[in-house]
Amino acid sequence: MSAIPPTTVASRPSDLSSLRTLLWLLVVLLVGRHVVLVIRVLTITNPIDLWTYYLHTRMLWEGSDPTDVRQLLLYGERLGLQPLRGVNPPTFSLLFLPLALLPWTVTQVVWLLLSEAALGGIGWIVWTELRKRGADGVESALIVAGFVSVFYPVQQTLALGQVDLFLGLVFAVMGVMLAKGQKTVAGLLGLVAGGIKPQLGVVVVFLILSGQLRRENWAILAFGGLWLGSVIVGFGFHAVTSYLQYLITFMGSGLDAMEVNYSLNGLLGRVLLPRVERATAEATYTVLTMAMALCSLRVVLCYRNSGARGHWLWVGFMPLTAWMISPLSEEHHLAWIIAPLLISCVEWASKVSALQGTLFILASILIGVQYYPHSVWTGVDLFSDFLRSSKFLGPALLWALSSWILLKKGVGRAA
Repeated sequence: MSAIPPTTVASRPSDLSSLRTLLWLLVVLLVGRHVVLVIRVLTITNPIDLWTYYLHTRMLWEGSDPTDVRQLLLYGERLGLQPLRGVNPPTFSLLFLPLALLPWTVTQVVWLLLSEAALGGIGWIVWTELRKRGADGVESALIVAGFVSVFYPVQQTLALGQVDLFLGLVFAVMGVMLAKGQKTVAGLLGLVAGGIKPQLGVVVVFLILSGQLRRENWAILAFGGLWLGSVIVGFGFHAVTSYLQYLITFMGSGLDAMEVNYSLNGLLGRVLLPRVERATAEATYTVLTMAMALCSLRVVLCYRNSGARGHWLWVGFMPLTAWMISPLSEEHHLAWIIAPLLISCVEWASKVSALQGTLFILASILIGVQYYPHSVWTGVDLFSDFLRSSKFLGPALLWALSSWILLKKGVGRAA
């Protein structure tokens, strides 16, 4: 029997070519799965959040009040749509107005196409950043395409008709602008994010406290004033006051144990409310939220001393903090951090210890994977209640790791 010849250097290119072919095949399957999702969204899925945007904006345009549940339900019945009762900020409704004036079927198709374009923009920015770091162009394209096709917050955003892919593009562009020193543009993008999702207003605060916005503040104030003035002219002053009243009521409602709420608020609502007095649960939530806010402030002030190193991690940290401490946070919101998450995996996770890098990848998997904790963990014990809130763990782990490395960069620079 003849001996099997050892693998030679000459055979390696063929081996690599075979691996690349398998990678191509895998990505084609994942992208095909994404295409099927898009078709389902158009033909089967009920994009309830898009219904809500559509109805709320049309009501404001016609002088009605979407915070009035009776008016909202009657209006939805008239158009054959079933909206959610949560209210969107009128600043977002103004941006959505051109689509709300179209027939519903046209709006649905255009919104889906725009969402796919936003996803493509995120992918392009990530691919460009990976190329700058010396990654192979073809392999980077395959990895990015595969990631965005399988990342569950993307799927959920498309199925619900949510706005989160546009916000993901906002933060991707913000990262590019901060790298180029275009701080005014970055600040304006932060204001746009806050006008669409109010909890993201913390991003502008973080940019100011970190020293990245100083002389640029006047431009942000001017743009914000123009935007708000346009809302009042287009919808009336009542659109602003009724939304503020709704927001105050919502913020004062305390713990929300709704099963899709994965923030700290939702976690404590499910774990504590069945077992302790409501006042004790609320006090625990307040203390932990304040502790997270103080830790975040510490990170912000340290980042001020870091010379803006690790800015993609910083761009991801800001919306992630908003997700953690917001009274209501859902899985699809995590589409905000697609670009920072992918780029940070390359520029940070590979440069730290094996344990930290492993934890970073674990956090990414917990954020991106699709599973059904409410149907799997059906018990009524504390352990099951905690596991039903396990979607909190991925963002919490990523937030803690991001805080640690940003603190280290800031302290190291100051020293």
